Amino acid sequence: MFTRPHSSSTRLGSIRTRAIVLAPAVAIVALASGCGASKSQSATTTVSTPTPKPPSYLDTARVAKSIEASILSQRRLSSKVVCPSPVVQEAGVEFQCMATIARKQVGKGKKLPRPVVTPFEVTVKNAEGYVTYVGR
Repeated sequence: MFTRPHSSSTRLGSIRTRAIVLAPAVAIVALASGCGASKSQSATTTVSTPTPKPPSYLDTARVAKSIEASILSQRRLSSKVVCPSPVVQEAGVEFQCMATIARKQVGKGKKLPRPVVTPFEVTVKNAEGYVTYVGR
């Protein structure tokens, strides 16, 4: 059988072809060999979502004391104010407190037939706990 001698350009072309074909195969084998560790490790991706801030609650006992002080300074009457609890300290929240004035305090020596109960509408104005109130 007669074989032709290879020219240097033909030999160079076949080496290049082999290199182009073998390079990706070598890269795949190299990557795959790193995956065969004795301990299996899985890659996990955790997505961090911001945890919601727990709600802040208004100090309603302080609001009640403030209403009592207002009644005392403006009407010169002692009172007992009761406010609901808990109330979220958030702008726009509205709630009602009840002020009770004992019957023996009204007028000079005069007594009312029963204690006077007055509702106060309270509105939270901001997240820091500033409130306004109005007696109804």
